[in-house]
Amino acid sequence: MIRFDDGYQDQYVRALPVLQKDNLTAAFMTITAAVQNGTIPKKVLYDWEYMSWQEVQTLYKAGYEIADHSATEAEMNQQTQAGLYYQVVQSRQAMISHGITYIPDFCLPYGDGGNNNTVTSYIYNAGFLHAWNAYPPLQGILNYNTLTTTWYPIDYADNDLSLAQFQSLAALASSTNVVGFVFHKIEINSAWVNSTNPYSVTLTQFKQDMSYLKSAGYTVVLPTSLPGYDGGAVSSSSSSSSSSGGSGDGEEVSISTSSEIWMSAGETVQTTTLTVTNTESYPVILQSLTDFLSSGYPDVVAWMSSNSVQLPATVGSGAVYRISITVQTSSWTPAGTYYLTGQINVNNGESPTFSIPVNVS
Repeated sequence: MIRFDDGYQDQYVRALPVLQKDNLTAAFMTITAAVQNGTIPKKVLYDWEYMSWQEVQTLYKAGYEIADHSATEAEMNQQTQAGLYYQVVQSRQAMISHGITYIPDFCLPYGDGGNNNTVTSYIYNAGFLHAWNAYPPLQGILNYNTLTTTWYPIDYADNDLSLAQFQSLAALASSTNVVGFVFHKIEINSAWVNSTNPYSVTLTQFKQDMSYLKSAGYTVVLPTSLPGYDGGAVSSSSSSSSSSGGSGDGEEVSISTSSEIWMSAGETVQTTTLTVTNTESYPVILQSLTDFLSSGYPDVVAWMSSNSVQLPATVGSGAVYRISITVQTSSWTPAGTYYLTGQINVNNGESPTFSIPVNVS
């Protein structure tokens, strides 16, 4: 397996053509709050530059895996419940809102939280199948046991820049053991790969590593193609959010949202935005709507409109329940796209989440 962490622009500009030339697939880890909006030239404008959403979408549509690497690459063991919601749930919803709808994997920043059941349970309950680590003592794909998996960072920091070292790690692969290589920065100048830029390799080295995998006859796969990896999971849709918890009968309470909200700075808009559908075989009670989290807070805020039927509310089997919200921008809100996220708490243990794009002109 080949994996790129953090979503740097040099991965798209420098590494992707090598993968395409050698017909190799890979997974790209995305820090969602760092992804740029708007098109950017297909070149590296400055060091430590991140990809745009258009580039991430291009990779996804081309068949590469896009994995969630949290909203801001925060240490997961240090997060409160609100922090976990932002780093895991809101990050996932940002991806879905940009058309990345199949996201089975969450990549733990710095490998932090892999042995913390509170963190990993939160990740799985948010809809991810697996958590990825890359550092001891948990270096593989968590919550997957069909084959043994181990990630090996290839960079200056881990002293494995030579082709011989790369070959020795590749040789560990077998029919029951999957070797994963992790790359971060792909630099064109060897002088830039040093102790001040430790998570990097040169483009020359990356080319020789990929050429070796191809010439030596190794099979390079996506994690999602490993046997037993999917577990029968169903991918999310861009207009419906998956629920966590539930009765285990394969049905759920789901939320669909209006596609987008368009408004100006200094405007207040009231709209019927959330549609809750009960596909359980029995009535459920919608207990509460959590406070909206806004990526633009305090310049963009939202709340349940006063004329909404208030929660709690009973929704019969097969019935829908619509919630109106009011969105308000300040007069100084910068133009851009913001995301309102939240969740409905249901008495059967489910808590479907939603993300609503708000475009401010």
